[in-house]
Amino acid sequence: MSNRVDFASLTFASLENLTSAPPATSDTTAQKSPKKPTVKPAAHGPQSVTGPTWYHITGTGLLQMKDCIAKAVAAEASKPKTPPPSCLAQMTGDYSQPTPIRSNFTVEDDANAYISLAKALDADSPLRLVWTDPATSISREWELAAKATSKASAPGTITSNPVGLKKGDSLAVVFTGQDFTATSTVVFESTPLTVLAKDKTSITVLIPTSVTSTLGTKTLIVTPSTGKSTYLQIAVANSK
Repeated sequence: MSNRVDFASLTFASLENLTSAPPATSDTTAQKSPKKPTVKPAAHGPQSVTGPTWYHITGTGLLQMKDCIAKAVAAEASKPKTPPPSCLAQMTGDYSQPTPIRSNFTVEDDANAYISLAKALDADSPLRLVWTDPATSISREWELAAKATSKASAPGTITSNPVGLKKGDSLAVVFTGQDFTATSTVVFESTPLTVLAKDKTSITVLIPTSVTSTLGTKTLIVTPSTGKSTYLQIAVANSK
């Protein structure tokens, strides 16, 4: 895929809390489920999931950005002393300093993308996205105001057991807080994960080392056969 972007076809139309996103799709084939491991309970029981706020972005021509952003993510993962600039940047607040967008932005298809922000947006601080075409160095900006989030989608309504994972862990995690019986897939950064159990109150997902190989809060996308996607978060910390 070429890094050059056609600005006539690239648009960002709306920004809304991820719980309003349509079901995700995946062309990956289902993996064979491994032997069910033992679920290790947390020392003090499940607690509320915390982490960044994710938003659903709609637009047109979004697949044009996927290759360039993937290269920025790969470059950042190599841990250079000075990370290379990303072709997409975000600005909030007074717009004084653009922040490169790398692993916190995911392009799902030509009309849908997702972005995570450390701080939730409000009416007085819309999100400004700045795309710099790597082929021409020409930039274009879009300003998006977040739509109101419903009370039902407020963070902290889903809990995880264990609460967090250590770097390099490969464990089953139980997420509790809603009906997961219609779950079709669970993915992490487009990689399908194994669902070990699901019912009207919880879902058990095998979290492999590919998820826990790096530190930080990881977001899993749970897609039902019909209805809206759900976003589960689990934190990965250093082993003590």
